[in-house]
Order: sequence, then C-alpha cells, then structure tokens
Amino acid sequence: MSIVAFVNSGGAITTAQRGNGHCPKRNPRLRISAADARLAKLTILGHDRSDHGTPGAHSMASGTRNIRMLISQDCFAFLANAMCEFSKKTARFQSLRATVQHACSSASSMEIARADLDRFLAEYPVEGKVKVWLEVGADWLDDYDTFRRKVAQVGGKPVQDKAVIPFLIHLAQVRGVF
Repeated sequence: MSIVAFVNSGGAITTAQRGNGHCPKRNPRLRISAADARLAKLTILGHDRSDHGTPGAHSMASGTRNIRMLISQDCFAFLANAMCEFSKKTARFQSLRATVQHACSSASSMEIARADLDRFLAEYPVEGKVKVWLEVGADWLDDYDTFRRKVAQVGGKPVQDKAVIPFLIHLAQVRGVF
C-alpha cells in the first residue's frame, strides 16, 4: 500500500491511498479528476517560464501580448460589470478581451484629464490579489500602446496595465462607447 499526495484545483493538498491494506487482491488506481489534470498541466506549463509569477506584460512571438495582472476585488467587479454592460448592448456574451478591444477602438479620440485619472484611481484601487489575464492581439496592440503612453504622459509617471485597462474601460463608459 502506498500513499500519494497532490494539490487539487482548490489548492488543498489531497492524499490518495493506492492499494488496500485490508484486501490484498484489490488495488484501485489513484483517480484524478479531469479538471485537476488540466490544472496540473497548465500549472506545469506556466511554471517553466523564467518570469513566472511576475505580473505584467509579456510579448508573444505572434505579435500578441499576454498581460497578467493582480487587481483588487472592486476593480474586478468593475470590469465584470463593464463586460456585462457591453454584452447587453451587443446582445452577445463578451469577454474581457472583446470589451477592452472595443474600448481601444475609440481610445484615440478620447481626451484624458489628470483629474479623471486621479478620481478613477481613488474610486477603484487597483492593487489586489485577483488574477486576471488578458491577451492583446496584434490587430489592436498599437491602439492599446498609444492609449497607455497617453495615460503615462497625463499621469506624469510610468503606469501599469492593471491601472490602464480599467481606466480605459471607465473612459469608454463615460464617453458612451458602451
């Protein structure tokens, strides 16, 4: 009889017994659910990167950029509500990517005031522990980078994606893009 330990999808350490000490003829195999197997595969694939665990932007070979952010619960709720609002407007379920992409499409015409940025960041603190991933496609990467530079210029200091993305969505809502 042997005991095997693994981490399940909830993050808890689980043990499973192989074999049965009371019945030598019975030797059930360790059963791992499909969801736990997928999580293990994704976790293993993600951990082999040298920058694993570092929130921020990472360029991909195909011209896309993967953005990993740790945001606050309030900021997450704000983004979820924006996706819901955009979904209702289009009568189709929309992803975070589609929502941000739509906001980026009109970002070039948006005027940004320092007071708007300060007010937004005061209302929605972005620092948190909620993990969010966003893939910025090559077709709208330039629009996103232009908006990001504009926010940095108005703010007077470098900005993080976890502040730029919610602020972009906020401006799109205020300006009636959604």
